[in-house]
Amino acid sequence: MDVFDKQYRTYRLILSAVGLWPYDKSMYQTVRRIIVFTILFSFPTFQILSIIKSKVTLERYIVLLASISPWLLFCVRYVGFIDCISLMKYFFEMIRTEEKRLKDSTEVQILMKYIDDSTRIIFIFLGICCTMVILVSAFCFIPMMLDVIRPSNESRVSALSYVTEISSEQPGYIVMLNMEWIGILIIGSLSIISTESALIIIIYYICALLRITRYRIRNAIINASKDRSNFNYRDFHSAVNLHVRAMKYIDFATNGMTVWYFIAVAFVILSFALSLQRLFQSIMILGSPIDTLISVIYFIVHLTFMFANNYCGEMLLNHSLDIFIESYNSTWYLIPLKAKKLLLFIMTRSSVESVANLFGLFEPCNRGFATMMNSSFSYFTLMCAFQ
Repeated sequence: MDVFDKQYRTYRLILSAVGLWPYDKSMYQTVRRIIVFTILFSFPTFQILSIIKSKVTLERYIVLLASISPWLLFCVRYVGFIDCISLMKYFFEMIRTEEKRLKDSTEVQILMKYIDDSTRIIFIFLGICCTMVILVSAFCFIPMMLDVIRPSNESRVSALSYVTEISSEQPGYIVMLNMEWIGILIIGSLSIISTESALIIIIYYICALLRITRYRIRNAIINASKDRSNFNYRDFHSAVNLHVRAMKYIDFATNGMTVWYFIAVAFVILSFALSLQRLFQSIMILGSPIDTLISVIYFIVHLTFMFANNYCGEMLLNHSLDIFIESYNSTWYLIPLKAKKLLLFIMTRSSVESVANLFGLFEPCNRGFATMMNSSFSYFTLMCAFQ
């Protein structure tokens, strides 16, 4: 069964739409990548140029920088995915063929449970992005519709002015700018769903392997404790081999994505600090309800992004430690000596936290989330001190 034709079918279509499907090597794939990256990079580029050319206040600088920084993060994650496309293809191939390597229906059910859980998370991300696109569209076009239906002496302020620098107030220009902004938002949402969902799929796949390893160890110890004379070493060998394979996958993912993930972490910390500064000044200085609402949305999106990534790392850590707990609490003292030696390999490795270490500076887990929050609030405090 190919999960990318069933459970992950929607995700596969999103990857194909933004040019990130690893199995497509056609010229059209390259063209889509160039178009998507150009669209993603065009918004921060034009905004930076407008900031340089125009004379704006410090508060306006913060607003525009807070709007630009997420798009730079989208570009980093998109380019990082393309750079790691061979690694993604390797993991996708393992996921597609994993069911054939499992031993019984219970193991297949465990794998399918984790695949279904990751699918639900992808649909949650997709629902959040669709809701954001609808809300942004409403904020952009409702003032223009009210100008036509119930005109007033002064034109209503466009919601787009809260996130970008508008050089003209002509209605035709505003309409085109709104449509361009919504198109960029749709492309950006699809690209970030593609990149972050890939990480979730890989983490859930490795967690499924660790959960199956725990299941095999439990059954092997129970069978060995009941009948020591007819002990089957293959049960322990299969558990050890699966655990070694899961650890190898963790090393592959860590070594292949460390650089780009570390760059993304730095961008997220800086972007979150800017969103905090924008939220602070919208409440204390500007006093605009719409600007405050947009700032709150930026804050929630950053917080969700940071928590989701670190939650995946924490889940991987817990699943690895669960194997040690399962082995330690079992009747290991009743199994033969050779089986104890095999079990010792798993207990020794699983007693060490399986977490991605980014140059010894950051680990994606609950501690990592606290570190990112602490760093962002430190930069926010520094910006408040200089303001």
